Amino acid sequence: MLNKYPRSSSTYQVFIPNINVRPPKERRIDNDKRSNFSIDTLNNDEHKLREQLKNLFTEDIIKRAFSNEFKNVVAVISLLRSLIEAQSEEMDIILDNLDLILKMICIKYNTNINPTMLKTFFEFLDALYQVIINIDYELTDTEVNIILPLLISKLTVNNTALKEHLYDLLHSYMEFIGMGKATIVIVNASLNKNVKIKSEIIDIITELYLNNSIDIASKPYIKVFSRFLS
Repeated sequence: MLNKYPRSSSTYQVFIPNINVRPPKERRIDNDKRSNFSIDTLNNDEHKLREQLKNLFTEDIIKRAFSNEFKNVVAVISLLRSLIEAQSEEMDIILDNLDLILKMICIKYNTNINPTMLKTFFEFLDALYQVIINIDYELTDTEVNIILPLLISKLTVNNTALKEHLYDLLHSYMEFIGMGKATIVIVNASLNKNVKIKSEIIDIITELYLNNSIDIASKPYIKVFSRFLS
């Protein structure tokens, strides 16, 4: 039985002492590039991810994050969001291990459309966005390839408030990442998605083109769009 805890690290230990995650972030990102990391195959690496997280989070946090009870997962994400919003001393730890934290979140959120879980995830991304724009943090390729594909996978959500929140997040992160790079990421991520998601992506791309945010006639776009439309 997991004990209840407050949404603050002031009275609850989130991270282990003497954090020493291996390999370091730079090497993890490089490994992800070489292996063409995708959230669609992330579940295959769950055991490896859990082992890495043991060098970052306490055992209780890991148990909650991978729990089949959505309330436990929501509690972990809410706690991490509160640390970000408070600009706590753990912020450096969170950013130094953001790739692992996003992977941990993605394991449970990739195929889940529970409204409470989605709302919690979106609020986490809101808090993260406010931090990274203020400190000019540069998202790694791994982080980009989790955030954007995870957002577009939720485009089928029917809840109006959640849908509006999703679109706001998608626009904010695409603008922060760069519309050119972000567009290619979301198109590639939608290649194996259903017709409804692809239709939503076409609407997004059309709007970007009409707003002169992207040039769909340029070579990089022609290549990826041809795959998308085939």
